[in-house]
Amino acid sequence: MRSPSSTAGDIAAVDPVLEYIATVGGSPSAVALAGNYAFLALGSALEIVDVSDPARAHLVGRVEGPSSDRPVRISGLAVDGERVYAVGGATLTVFDVSRPTEPRTRFAVPLPETGADLATARNRVYVVSGVAFYVLDITGPEAPRVAASIAVGGSKMALAGDVAYVLGSGVTAIDISDPDRPVARGTLPVAQYAHDIAAVGHVAVVVDADREYTYFRVLDFTDSEQPVETASLIWGRPWYQVGVWGHAYVASGNGRIYAFKLEARVDWPLAEDDGTMLVVDVADPAHPRIVGSVRLGGGLAAEGLAVSGGRLAVALGEQPTGWGDSVDPAIAGALRLVDVTDAADPAEIGRYVPPYRATSLAISGQLLCVADNSLLNLVDVTDPAVPQLASSISFGGVRQIAPIGDAGYFALLTESQLAVLDARVPQTPRVVSRLDLVVYDIAVAGGFAYGVDGYSLVVIDVRRPDALRETGRLMLDANHQTSFFLAIEGRFAYVSSIGQLLVVDVADPAHPNLVATLPLVDATAFAVGGTQLLVAGFQPYYGPPWLSVVDVRNPCRPRPVAKVEVEGLAPGYGPYITRLFYRPPYVFAPLGEEGLRAYDTSDPERPRDVPGVDRAGYAEDVVGASDNVFIAAGRYGVRVARTHLVDVPDPTPDPDATPPAPMPFVQLFPLVVQQVADQTCP
Repeated sequence: MRSPSSTAGDIAAVDPVLEYIATVGGSPSAVALAGNYAFLALGSALEIVDVSDPARAHLVGRVEGPSSDRPVRISGLAVDGERVYAVGGATLTVFDVSRPTEPRTRFAVPLPETGADLATARNRVYVVSGVAFYVLDITGPEAPRVAASIAVGGSKMALAGDVAYVLGSGVTAIDISDPDRPVARGTLPVAQYAHDIAAVGHVAVVVDADREYTYFRVLDFTDSEQPVETASLIWGRPWYQVGVWGHAYVASGNGRIYAFKLEARVDWPLAEDDGTMLVVDVADPAHPRIVGSVRLGGGLAAEGLAVSGGRLAVALGEQPTGWGDSVDPAIAGALRLVDVTDAADPAEIGRYVPPYRATSLAISGQLLCVADNSLLNLVDVTDPAVPQLASSISFGGVRQIAPIGDAGYFALLTESQLAVLDARVPQTPRVVSRLDLVVYDIAVAGGFAYGVDGYSLVVIDVRRPDALRETGRLMLDANHQTSFFLAIEGRFAYVSSIGQLLVVDVADPAHPNLVATLPLVDATAFAVGGTQLLVAGFQPYYGPPWLSVVDVRNPCRPRPVAKVEVEGLAPGYGPYITRLFYRPPYVFAPLGEEGLRAYDTSDPERPRDVPGVDRAGYAEDVVGASDNVFIAAGRYGVRVARTHLVDVPDPTPDPDATPPAPMPFVQLFPLVVQQVADQTCP
């Protein structure tokens, strides 16, 4: 832990194992509905939404799952009285929701293996994994315990009376009339693309697919030992033509089956979508009928359905791959509420839209600005363990965010503009200026924003955030687009150029001056601290991503000193590092689907990979403040992690030291420089 005398400038991670303490937003992964509340799983967190007035559905409570160095996404939810049960990874989490505004984690029960789905009934929780079906006793106030299990695995399950229907390679009926002695009865095979299951009485309905169509398959388990398929109902195209696995979900209630489908309305390439909720009557299993429907649209796949009384909740998730611009990003990740009192005429009656994706982020003071699909979300992180969404503003297409000082201003870069967001009052943010500008990257320091447009370094005066103006420009290459990334601190900027690093003196922002160049090759990200510049690179088809350490004790004469390859990745086929966050002597590198990596550079000639960070998660961007790290985790939202820090002295440049010998070329794209006090180029 940090000592009382520590400051942000003189601390460094000594054991950069991340303790995940909170999440913000994310794509829903499961939904449950009970009374006036909807329960939404976002990443490892549970959100409670008041739906008593569906037209004004709003968040009333949020609680994180068990703290872990590897956060796990919840895959199933079930409500039983004042408790919500969630399965995620190999853990069953019990949430106490007796006070919806103050939910809390009650228990975290380890499971023998990763759970896929769950349900509750009669003081029992039933959990299905890929290899077994488990019964957990929840009779007393103590933690649930495994009371029984049988070797029937699957990915989804549905309860109806005394039978649990498990969807795996087939549908298996499990007799739970004596819940502590479950007995597997008959099984019917299904196609490999079967995705979800619901049940009404002795009838189970499976969403299945073949090479031509997606079907409702109606299975009659009246004779549980000899089940039969009684009918199939063509629903639409198979999942692979829609571009997303599991576009169809089903749920049961009121004696009917409710389903959500996402289907293209034209042939590939897909241009229009049809997100539709259906009501299916299976009272006669041999003749199922669609009796009602409502189009919800939006171009988004469902992540789950829940039915309670006369209401149905649909949790929307990802946009299918290849759907172009048909998606409505304003409702990405939304909870849609539908009145199904009249089965023949269901109608949408409300929605709740939480923060969704997190692709880029920046921090100013205690305020985190997060880019979403079409929104900017402002999050108060005064208490990082309890981040609070302050507000959201509609602003799409943000490629990069940079803080302008620490007073609550943010520079927003889109494909064609530079804008400034005034968030000094986080509850009422507003865009105060825009400037037509096409640049690939920006960096802000000392009241100026610096951008590169391929040919030149552009300087924008942002000292008056409401009146942006270009104040300087340095041509770097008049004939070719070669400069794409930069960053700046103090009087020196490092600018990438194909095959070389350019060092620019910006002491006079109106007249930037090129002072040095260095041949460098194949870099994709960088960061700086003390006397070290960290460069990440990637050489397509030839090797895995790598991290290089460059000596910048004299910024005008940077010299590479070491290089290490990222372990465990296939050579040349990605992913590669696009961002770095450096807290000397540790550097954090997000790797998309490969999670996060950390490297210790205390010995700059021998940087080493540090185990213990989350390599099984997802990370697009990372920033830090004090002892905390904020990770943009795409559809998993923002993950907040605490690092363990102690006092260490900052590396101090030694003007009399002999520069290290140069390394072979290591190309550079993005760069960051540190403040170099009173230092001039020879």
